[in-house]
Amino acid sequence: MPNRKRSPAFVADAMLGKLTRWLRLLGAKVFFSESKNDDDAIKQAVKEKAVLLTRNEALAQKAGDYAKTVLFKTNDSFEQLRIVMRKFGLKANGAQSFALCPKCGGKIKRIVKAKVESRVFPRVFEQQRLFWACGKCKQIYWKGSHFKKITKKLEAIKRNASNRKTK
Repeated sequence: MPNRKRSPAFVADAMLGKLTRWLRLLGAKVFFSESKNDDDAIKQAVKEKAVLLTRNEALAQKAGDYAKTVLFKTNDSFEQLRIVMRKFGLKANGAQSFALCPKCGGKIKRIVKAKVESRVFPRVFEQQRLFWACGKCKQIYWKGSHFKKITKKLEAIKRNASNRKTK
C-alpha cells in the first residue's frame, strides 16, 4: 500500500473563524478555540497533537515550546488559507473536499430528500434533488449558488497557490 501523507489536525484560535470554515471545506480536521485564554488553545493543540494557527504573536511565542505553530501576519483569511495549503500540502479538490461541516467539523453525509422537506425552504426542496446533512450539528446542505461560489473561490485559491510555487 502506498504511504499517503495525512494532513495534520489544526487548532485555530478565536481570531480565525473564517479560516476554520474554509479549512474544514477542504477536509482538514480543525478545532476552533473560542477561548480568549491562550493556555486553553495551547493545551488543546498539545492534546490533539495539532498545529496551532494564530494571529496572536504572544500566543505563538508562548506555544512554540509545546506545539507546532503558524503565526499569520495577515488579516486576509484567503491569504491565510493559501499559506496553510502550501505549507501542509492541502488540496482544493478530491474526495475530502466538502466532507466536513464548515460550521462544526462533523461529517457530512447524503440524506434522503424526503427527510429534509420540513427543514428547508419549499423552493429549495422543489429545485434541488440531492441533500446532505451534518451528523453532528444536523445542518442541511445542497449544491445551490453558494456551493458554486465556494467552488470557484477554492479553484482560484488553488491556481494562485500553484502559480506562487512556480515563481
